[in-house]
Amino acid sequence: MIRAYSKSPIPSRSFHFYTHILHSSNSLSPDNYTFTFLVRTCSQLHAHVTGFVRPRRSHKARFEHDPHVQTGLVYMYAEMGCLSSCHGVFGGVVEPDLVSQTAMLHACAKCGDVDSARKMFDEMPERDHVAWNAMVVGYAQCGRSREALDVFHLMQMEGVKLNEVSMVLVLSACTHLGALDQGRWAHAYVERNKVRMTVTLGTALVDMYAKCGNIDRAMEVFWGMMERNVYTWRSAIGGLAMSGFGEESLDLFYAMKQEGVRPNGVTFIFVLKGCSVVGLVEEGQKHFDSMRNCLWD
Repeated sequence: MIRAYSKSPIPSRSFHFYTHILHSSNSLSPDNYTFTFLVRTCSQLHAHVTGFVRPRRSHKARFEHDPHVQTGLVYMYAEMGCLSSCHGVFGGVVEPDLVSQTAMLHACAKCGDVDSARKMFDEMPERDHVAWNAMVVGYAQCGRSREALDVFHLMQMEGVKLNEVSMVLVLSACTHLGALDQGRWAHAYVERNKVRMTVTLGTALVDMYAKCGNIDRAMEVFWGMMERNVYTWRSAIGGLAMSGFGEESLDLFYAMKQEGVRPNGVTFIFVLKGCSVVGLVEEGQKHFDSMRNCLWD
């Protein structure tokens, strides 16, 4: 139950069952997996483990040097942005294995120390897909788009698969560099490897094609999506407006409203751009007034 709730939308329920263990009349005791899942819960809640778990002294002595618990703590402190604490815990791991090394690499990348992450990555005797994905994410989040794409190409050469989060960031790197050819390559990778097309991934594809100058392909992806959110519509409307298709961007804006999707501020900016492209001054004024009413309701 603790494990199930640690992965659920209400992870705090894990502590309810942990308390039951501590006060059980059947002499139940937590084991290393108990604390591993409680640490995962803390990561989800961005909570300090000692503030919520409060392990008994005897339990702490038994499990504080358990590699599963230590690895979980590294991940937890990474989620909290406490890289120094990650180093402190990792330094206490007697024999770091692939999982604990990957956890520390992930921590460095997530906390912005991508150079240290790359040094660890290069020195690892073996790497799993988690380590590779962590490097892509780390480079992309630090704005080092070219290096993110370099790792992406290395992954393909090594036959390592990217997950959906990494693919979104690869596409973001292509967008940032205006690298349409590499964006097409990334899209082909998604289709070839049957990466799950989430709303976020589809939106990233629409945004990449639109900003890299291939608005026709952007709209193909847009209309092919089974589900769209306000960011998907915004990317398509903005792409049409910035490509000089003012009337088409306005038509899409009206279609979005008919779908019941509430526009945000950036959407209105692109709508105004669409109006300016085709010289619709009065139409632009109408949308400007609508924007003020919509955003300040």
